[in-house]
Amino acid sequence: MKKSLQVLALVFATSLFSQVSFHPYFNYSPTPFMSIIYGPGTIYYTTDGSDPNFSSLSITDSNVNIPIPHNLTIKARVKLSDNTLSAVYQRNYYTTLPEKKVFFKPAASWGVPCSFINMIEPSNAIDFFPPGQKMTEACEGWYQMAYLYGSAEINFNNCSDFGQTPSPFPRYQIIAEDTVYYDASSGPITNPPACLLATQETSKIANVKLAQNPVKDVLLVNSDLKFETYQILDFSGKIITQGKFKKDLNVSQLLKGTYLVKLVGDNSVQHYIKFIKN
Repeated sequence: MKKSLQVLALVFATSLFSQVSFHPYFNYSPTPFMSIIYGPGTIYYTTDGSDPNFSSLSITDSNVNIPIPHNLTIKARVKLSDNTLSAVYQRNYYTTLPEKKVFFKPAASWGVPCSFINMIEPSNAIDFFPPGQKMTEACEGWYQMAYLYGSAEINFNNCSDFGQTPSPFPRYQIIAEDTVYYDASSGPITNPPACLLATQETSKIANVKLAQNPVKDVLLVNSDLKFETYQILDFSGKIITQGKFKKDLNVSQLLKGTYLVKLVGDNSVQHYIKFIKN
């Protein structure tokens, strides 16, 4: 019993003394501002989105003041007592918010749908309430709306949803970081109709295909595009697994069900593909 308590105490102490904090809490300002990193011992950090290592910038027994002149990602790690590095702590900062379009195809009985977002990135104290604003007609039964966000939970409803719990009206939601195409009959899609493909980057989605779907153990991605990283998400937006991209992704550990694979290119363009795991 005593040994178990000692192990627990060691784990707690290691966790406590390897924490990195970012201040202030807000991470968006339309004008340049400062970020401060706090942590015990030696902090290694980067501002280019890469994971810190022992060759990265560092500071000991103090805090780091980093100017935020534009959108950037700060990552930091603490040197532990055994001369290894802690887990990576990350904070995204914004001075401009990109405009992103969301597209929704409701059931034919709905008429014009409404949508609203709950901001995830950047941290935002503003609450958005249902039913939101009416979306504008796009084409072929699709509607659109433009929002400013880094990442957000996007909600769609029939304009009769005023936040009742449980709601007597159908509602749909998805967590996203980029353009969204959501069909009420099938969920998020990655091959929207040609009438929605207004930009060259968006049209690249059609160049990304899965060799087999449903899949059992290996997800094979066929594309002439170059990808850097991938994430596999469930339909709530929760990340199940992630890593460096390769054309044969091992999905044998996934439970049976429907997932999204998110592919991120070297130009930061993101692609989502729905697949079924058998």
